[in-house]
Amino acid sequence: MIDFGRARSWARMKSASLSLLMPRVLINDAFKKASEVGYMINQSPGEMAAAAGEVWITRAHTVLEIGVQHGGWSYAMRPFCMSALKYIAVDPTFSPGWPVYRKLLTDTGVDVSEVRAQSQAAFEPVNRALESRRVDVLHIDGDHAVESVLFDWRTYSPLVRPGGLVLLHDVCGSRGPGDALNAILAGSDAGRFAYTHVFCDMWNMAAEQRMGVGMIRMRN
Repeated sequence: MIDFGRARSWARMKSASLSLLMPRVLINDAFKKASEVGYMINQSPGEMAAAAGEVWITRAHTVLEIGVQHGGWSYAMRPFCMSALKYIAVDPTFSPGWPVYRKLLTDTGVDVSEVRAQSQAAFEPVNRALESRRVDVLHIDGDHAVESVLFDWRTYSPLVRPGGLVLLHDVCGSRGPGDALNAILAGSDAGRFAYTHVFCDMWNMAAEQRMGVGMIRMRN
């Protein structure tokens, strides 16, 4: 299991260099655990570490994920969220490893709400699960067609609180999420953003895996 003591000690570190290293250490812990349980996390450790730093400064109490698969992303991000965490997982089928990761999450005190539906049909169940909360972190990793990504953005980003974070996976490419992110950044919503960043692991780019994560910080 991830050493959550390491995450807490990170908050007490005085050295900026060590603080920059800690996300990768904790993400590596999550990938080791994934190997042990037999359900791999299908993302780049380097890209996840970059996202983890943004999740950490968000001080997230409520996380909404569109497209969960096994649930490895949420498990890897757990140490970077607050101890009292509400996690809403939206997926039409979920993968076989989901019960394993769900238990790992609940064992650390996470309140998990499962919405078994396409994102197009999930808005009302998500709203009920939120119970008037605002979303601190929204992770969009569902259907990768451009219109599907834009639908998820238009539908669920208004639930994100001021100062919250939106992450879009698989944006390093010319199609699908990458085109959707370009449209978002060029669209009328751009005035809502405090800053944006795209992180693409060069190893993955060289291997033509084309992952990448787009980060949008909402204005306060």
